[in-house]
Amino acid sequence: MKLISVKEIIQITKGELKFGKEDLQIHDISTDSKAIKKGSLFLAIKGKHFDGHDFIQEAFLKGAAGAIISENIESFDCKKVVIKVDQTVKALGRIALYNRKRYPNTLVGITGSNGKTTTKEMVASILGKKFKVCKSEKSYNNEIGVPLTLLKVSPLHQVIVLEMGMSNLGEIENLAQISEPNIGIITNIGQTHLENLKSLENVFKGKIELLLNLVKDKIAILNADDPYTSKVKKIFKERIITVGIKNQADYRVINIKLENDREISFDIEGRAKGIKIKRLGLHNVYNASLALAVGYLFKIDLSLIKEGLLETKYPEGRFKLVKKEGKVFIDDTYNANPESVKRAIETLLSISKAKRKIVVLGDMLELGEQALSFHREVGKLIAEKREISLLFTLGELGREIGEGAKDNDFPERNIFHFKDKERLILSLQEILKPTDCVLVKGSRLMKMEEIIKEA
Repeated sequence: MKLISVKEIIQITKGELKFGKEDLQIHDISTDSKAIKKGSLFLAIKGKHFDGHDFIQEAFLKGAAGAIISENIESFDCKKVVIKVDQTVKALGRIALYNRKRYPNTLVGITGSNGKTTTKEMVASILGKKFKVCKSEKSYNNEIGVPLTLLKVSPLHQVIVLEMGMSNLGEIENLAQISEPNIGIITNIGQTHLENLKSLENVFKGKIELLLNLVKDKIAILNADDPYTSKVKKIFKERIITVGIKNQADYRVINIKLENDREISFDIEGRAKGIKIKRLGLHNVYNASLALAVGYLFKIDLSLIKEGLLETKYPEGRFKLVKKEGKVFIDDTYNANPESVKRAIETLLSISKAKRKIVVLGDMLELGEQALSFHREVGKLIAEKREISLLFTLGELGREIGEGAKDNDFPERNIFHFKDKERLILSLQEILKPTDCVLVKGSRLMKMEEIIKEA
């Protein structure tokens, strides 16, 4: 972040200077007292589990020049800058927007029910072949993560790539308003966060907030095979670019091939041949084609687009193959919803070398009133896939997956349910054999990666 004065921060946030001097220059703002840099400003956020106001003194001891607060604190080191605001999260967003407006960079915003992070990494890797890119780290896609990414934008950057998530209506609208995206990507519309959103229609309404808040160029890149794309076209009247496999699209994928059970190759009809990604699953072909469309939009040579896709570095827990003593685990443990579980199962079935294909599933959370039926539907799907040898489930909702499988004639003797993760791990250690391929997946709170580590 380019230097910004305390006086400017006060004006931007509509805050009040409690201590310190207005002419002090700030080079960084952090919400993490442990990662504070000398001379930076600590922003105290009150969350569900921690209150940043409790860590102000720690931040000062580590060299913070001051703090932005929203609560009255009894004592301070009066040599430090202290700015009082109404809400620190809103203040963070306002400062982030101010930094965004300093630069004319094109900003690519990415949302969707599945594939946001993978698509973001692919897009950034491709664009990085020609431009200096600032991208969201990890899954920084909320009202704190997006502003923190925007604060990292500097004169060196030419393109910004942001991931945007949501659990309620209005959240993506807020993220878009503080980031001012020019290009919006919606990967798909699926059954996520239904506990708050209640219906797929509301998921759609939330995701399209990104497109309705685009600025300047206003280009949307969409999945032509997603049922909701036709609805988007009725609402968004600016330029739309489509990718797809089944339906006609501007970038239509053909000749998809699984190679060595480790990567996928495909062509783009009339445009490109021999594109490869080091990831499994048809859903990752969609993610790659969305990223490829961005590359073409930025006039990047096809050879560099191919390199960018091959060199993409993926976050942990997203379709990573882990080999252990002859066994192969598909680590897709980052999160889970009905659609992503179905895609993961299809990917498991595509692996030819495995003698037994085994599924280990934990609870899918935040699905609201339909949670039980969604879990039973996954069980029904597993029963229909005769290539699946064994089913392990974890958690109260996970039990319903097993019930759904049993009700649809999956052999009961091949279903193993556990309330306790440690017991599940012990059972896997006894049952698994070399040449088994094991899919492990569940919602983030289930920490299913621990199973792969120990099994």
